[in-house]
Amino acid sequence: MVSLIDSRRTWTLPSTTAFEDGFDPFADGASRTATRHFSDRLRNSVASHVRNVVAPALDYAAQRLAPDGRYDIHVGEDGETIRFVYPSAVEAPDSYVASGVLLEFGGRNVIDPNERHVIVPDIAALTDGLEYPTATITVLSPARTFWEKATLIHVACHRRQLANKPDRLSRHWFDLACLATHPVGRAALADRALLADVVRHKKVFFHAGNANYDHCLDGQLRLIPDDQFPALQSDYEAMRGAHIVGDDAPKFNALIDRIRSLETEANLAFAPASQSSVQPSPVG
Repeated sequence: MVSLIDSRRTWTLPSTTAFEDGFDPFADGASRTATRHFSDRLRNSVASHVRNVVAPALDYAAQRLAPDGRYDIHVGEDGETIRFVYPSAVEAPDSYVASGVLLEFGGRNVIDPNERHVIVPDIAALTDGLEYPTATITVLSPARTFWEKATLIHVACHRRQLANKPDRLSRHWFDLACLATHPVGRAALADRALLADVVRHKKVFFHAGNANYDHCLDGQLRLIPDDQFPALQSDYEAMRGAHIVGDDAPKFNALIDRIRSLETEANLAFAPASQSSVQPSPVG
């Protein structure tokens, strides 16, 4: 057990271990039904913790910072998210940038490999003579994030639902394109074992009939969403217009060109030896 302590109250958090029944969802012979029940137990445990521990702790802290009560805390229906809504400092904030923070929780996620980093507010670099809070946090290695993003996009392309609800999804394509040019991303691209571990985990906890996760490992990774471009482009242009990304962010067509090249490179690297060439996905 660990505790989250302030000057007047202690919040007790549950053990970081899952359950004591010894079930291994990755073991050979683990049934889909047993794995689903195990996954449901993890989700229920997280939801209970979010509703009974995290949300009250956040509310208690917010009351001290905003005694006038100008904030809202919304726990998601599944208990795995908290949306903390705060008043905007401007009269008409851009609709793409919500006046709130979405906190996501999960008991089915991987936290390895990870790294320790110090974070500071962005505004600290723009002011002098002021001290800002800092925090040293444990974050998922960007190498794993690279393949988590790639497989997420792969599934999104197969589900063909971008045209219906692309809101705030184009960031994943942008993030992946940026990672692909970074040394960490280049190293991840050569790490088939890491991709295999990401696929293995998602097949167990995020199984879907149309996900085609195994294709990621045999030269059929899909990063281009075919005829779903208009909705994705609209979301990307809205993100650029809201300055979520820098002024040097590529235009949409250039971004897709980068992703197309990445798709081809990855598929050539992981294609079976008998497969002589891989053609990139059509634009549509």
